[in-house]
Formats: sequence, C-alpha cells, structure tokens
Amino acid sequence: MQNIPSAADAKFNAKKIIFEAMKEQGKIIHS
Repeated sequence: MQNIPSAADAKFNAKKIIFEAMKEQGKIIHS
C-alpha cells in the first residue's frame, strides 16, 4: 500500500468532500 496519495485519489477525495458539502447544503435548503 502506498502512503502517498496519487493525483487521482486526491481528485476523488476532493469530489467526495464537495459532494458531501453539497448534500449538507441541500438538506438545509430543502428542510
């Protein structure tokens, strides 16, 4: 296993974080 994240992993993690943030904002907007 690599300890250094690849660029693809970094992009995937960033997308995941953005998606989670959007979901949280969506909950606030819809509720």
